[in-house]
Amino acid sequence: MANVFDGLTSYGQGAWTVTGSRNFNDAEVAAVQSAMVVTSNFGKSVQFTMKTGGTKFIPLSTQSGKNVGDSIDLKVAKLITLHKVGSNDIIRVEA
Repeated sequence: MANVFDGLTSYGQGAWTVTGSRNFNDAEVAAVQSAMVVTSNFGKSVQFTMKTGGTKFIPLSTQSGKNVGDSIDLKVAKLITLHKVGSNDIIRVEA
């Protein structure tokens, strides 16, 4: 008889590792009116108010010392890509 756990996906194994890091490109910087740290369901996120209207959100890196209400300078901040075996890659703002 086969073990029921052998065919199931494992969650929570390993740690997230940085697999990429890049600056915001000129088009991304130009598209944003403002970027501010806000509270979100899973910690802090960066709220991007777009020049074309609307808002978008990217979670803030847990390594960041930024506080809710802080402005983010997109010419200095970076986008990091994190990977963990068994999970999709995720992006975070590092500021």
